[in-house]
Amino acid sequence: MLPFRIFEAQPRPLTGTTGELHKMRIFRQLTKDTMNTESIVENNERLVFEIDHSHVIDRMNRENGQEENVQEAVEQQEEAGSFTE
Repeated sequence: MLPFRIFEAQPRPLTGTTGELHKMRIFRQLTKDTMNTESIVENNERLVFEIDHSHVIDRMNRENGQEENVQEAVEQQEEAGSFTE
């Protein structure tokens, strides 16, 4: 994340003499309630959050797999002629 200061509804990059102060305040605000501090890295002017969303992807794959299995079962029933509308 690149820090921007929003003033009068317009985001602006941090510059000038107060830029460093605003950057520290923004970074502190973004990280104050975070328990997993090792997943947050400050990289030059940016704040990098490393997040593991593999459980979401696994759930999506399982749900898509179940839908495909249902579709295959319907197609097999249609081919066998045992599917009635």
